[in-house]
This record gives sequence, structure tokens and C-alpha cells, in this order.
Amino acid sequence: MLDQDVLRLLKEKRKGREKFKFTAIRLLGEHKPLRGNPKERDLLQRIASTADFAADNRWINEVHVNSDIYSTIRQIIKKRPGKVSLGYMVQALWTKGKIRQKDYIESTFIAGSIEKVLGDKRYNKIRATDDAFEMYKEIKRLGIKDNPGYIVPGLIYIGKIPRDKKHTLKRNFDAINYAVKNKDLFTRKIKQALKGRKFVYAPCLYKFNSELRRRLDRSDFKRLDNPEQAISDHYFRKVFTVAMRLYGKAIAEDYFEKRR
Repeated sequence: MLDQDVLRLLKEKRKGREKFKFTAIRLLGEHKPLRGNPKERDLLQRIASTADFAADNRWINEVHVNSDIYSTIRQIIKKRPGKVSLGYMVQALWTKGKIRQKDYIESTFIAGSIEKVLGDKRYNKIRATDDAFEMYKEIKRLGIKDNPGYIVPGLIYIGKIPRDKKHTLKRNFDAINYAVKNKDLFTRKIKQALKGRKFVYAPCLYKFNSELRRRLDRSDFKRLDNPEQAISDHYFRKVFTVAMRLYGKAIAEDYFEKRR
């Protein structure tokens, strides 16, 4: 069951103004398949708890939700009680129908990213830029190990990257993350491609990179979310370019230096 299915079931089976947690208990007693599925049982209890939290906190109704989730997050930060997470607050607004289903997943992602960035003071030391590689260097310099693609909304929120560049930066950060996670694989394959080949050394030129890329087998590079499936040709071109910029050029320079 999906989150929206569970919420709809809770609202349909709720008796009067009873606590959602009691509705959940009744449902677990009546539906053996639901009771016997740990994942769905936990989901039911979690959403019931969040719905009760939303129903018991009147300030939820004071949050003005519009199409700008960043504006909504600012309101939540001002009003949220104690150390309740932003993601939990977004889910509470969703159970009240204040955040639309189609915006729910993205809003939860943005809230988690902002929470992560606000919780780490090192992000305040980052120099603002709209260049993904420069931002990656800044993150690495400060010893931050978070996935750069995940923290884009958080960096937007604190003014470190321009909002109109979020999609481009997110794609570039994801490519950087892929290249970093697969550094050993890229390094090994690049060295194999260079070995015994007669390349004209010009790693900064498009021609060199294109020829080297064609020597690599794309099927060796798998999707991070599905290790059984190779990445697309378009994405391979992108991550190869990123890998060459991050560490591939140094590998080529070392190779040609040894050939002299």
C-alpha cells in the first residue's frame, strides 16, 4: 500500500472524532493480511500517529501552504514545537490535506534536505556559487560527506546556490556522486583503455576524451538504483566527462609521463 492509500483507509474507517491510532488498532484487528505485513503495519501506525499529531496541534491550520514549498518551510520552522523534524511536519500538513498528494514526495525531500543543511554549521562556511564542481570542492574542503545532489534544496534555502539553477545543479551533482562512487571502476577501465594504445596526448581536448570514452564498455557501468542495469549512453557520456574532470585527467597525465 502507498502512503495515500493508508491515509484514505484511516479516514474512511475512522469513527467520529476518535484518535487515528485507535482506528489503526481496529484495522489491524479486522484485517489479518494487513496485520501480517510488518512493512504495511508500520506504515499504518506511523501515518496514524502523524495524523493525530496534526489534529491535536491547532497551529497546523495557521500554516499558509502555497506553491512555494520554501515559503511553507519557513513558516514551519517558526511554528513547529520543539525538535519535531521538518519532514514530519510536512507529513502532518499532508494528512490535513494542506499539501497536495502530487507535491507530497518532493516536499518531503526538500524538507529533509533543508533539515540536513540547517543542522550542520559547516554549510554556512561554503562560498556561494552556481558551479557544481566548485560547490563540490567546497563541500569536500569542509569534510562534508553528504550526497551533493541531496542537499541542493538546503543550499538554496540558505542562499548558497541560485534557485533557478537547481535542476542543472542537481543533475551535475548526481553525475559527480556517480563518478565518485565509481572512481575505482573508472580508474581501472581508463588505465586498461590507455594500455597499449597510441593516443596523442591532449586530455583537455574533446577529441582525446571522445576516443578514450569509446574504448570503455558502457555495460560495465551500472545504475546506482539498479545494479543489474547499465546506465544509458547519454548518462555515460555525462559521467565520463565528470570523471575525467575529477580524476581521469590525472590518470592520463601519469600514463603519458611514464611513456616519455
